[in-house]
Amino acid sequence: MIYVVEINVICLFILFFTLSSVCSKSERQVSIRYYIMCIVSSVVCIIADIFFQIVENGSNGTLRMVPYLNFFINLVYYLFDVASGYFWFMYAEYAIDGAVKNKKILKYIAVAPLIINTLLCIISFRTGTLFFINAEGKYERGPLFIVNTAFCYIYVIFASVHALIKSYTTQIYFKKSEYRIISAYILFPFVLGIIQIIFPDVPTVCLGMAIPIMFVHIKIQDLQISTDYLTNMNNRNQLIRFLTNKIRNGTTNLYVFMMDIDKFKHINDTYGHTEGDKALISVADKLKEVARQYGGIIARYGGDEFTFATELMDESYVNEIKALIKTKMEEASLNHTFKIGMSVGCAKYEKGMKLVEIISAADKMLYEEKRARKAKEAADAR
Repeated sequence: MIYVVEINVICLFILFFTLSSVCSKSERQVSIRYYIMCIVSSVVCIIADIFFQIVENGSNGTLRMVPYLNFFINLVYYLFDVASGYFWFMYAEYAIDGAVKNKKILKYIAVAPLIINTLLCIISFRTGTLFFINAEGKYERGPLFIVNTAFCYIYVIFASVHALIKSYTTQIYFKKSEYRIISAYILFPFVLGIIQIIFPDVPTVCLGMAIPIMFVHIKIQDLQISTDYLTNMNNRNQLIRFLTNKIRNGTTNLYVFMMDIDKFKHINDTYGHTEGDKALISVADKLKEVARQYGGIIARYGGDEFTFATELMDESYVNEIKALIKTKMEEASLNHTFKIGMSVGCAKYEKGMKLVEIISAADKMLYEEKRARKAKEAADAR
């Protein structure tokens, strides 16, 4: 019993840590509120399991003879077990802008398993449908015990499958990654839940609640830290991480492209910052297409500057990529009343170079191209 309680207490610490982190944020979207309710429901489940262990095994089982105590503890566990699955499902649906978010009839359908489970829990007091307490005061599974477990997994499976499908249909980088993180939630409760069904005395369900909740929270936090909010592409932190790993692994064919939008200040001053932001988003979308074709990483370095880093077979691809970027900017211009141009500088990583040196070399080539363009424009004007 002691090691079971210890594991449960560890899980409580994990959940309280996650809850504290989530509640410390000022934002309170509906999805976050459901996420908090999922954590709270899981906490109640684990506390109920701790009391269950004490009642079943504490003082050589003398507490089992307290009338209705064991039944009440298991009732709480069964109720909040499915409730945590329901709240997770609703969190996922709101996070991925699912149909349940906008259609009341689907909300009623979604809550149906929770209501059915509640009714089955209540009638179990007389019928033992889901569980019952035997003459010795010990907990026993009822004939429809599996229904409770099935309801939990229905919620989690549907949420995970839906999130995975949405991850393939959205074109937004940040959302794609977020949806895949949500879809991965099922792995923990599925594996650990199956273990506890087969081995009832092994306390894995509580781990299946606590670990995925913390996993999703940490991963999404990390995603937010490494993603540019406006363009939904990698930010400078993620770029630095990528380049550092490549250099550490001894790459010999790494090329870094530094780019910025031509006359971006003029766009902001003439058409307004809202149009400037739209231009940044259009440019980002087109640069993502370049990255999909050649691999590597595309990132917003800051302001109207972007960076593309990839490994190429040889230098002949550099001009090819520059030409493609120019074509993509012409495509981006079709969505605006102004022309979008882009200057591009590229540098190849040489063995022994530091991270700052390869970025500075690419930046130097960028400004050489900008000077050449301005000189040409001045000559044409004469």
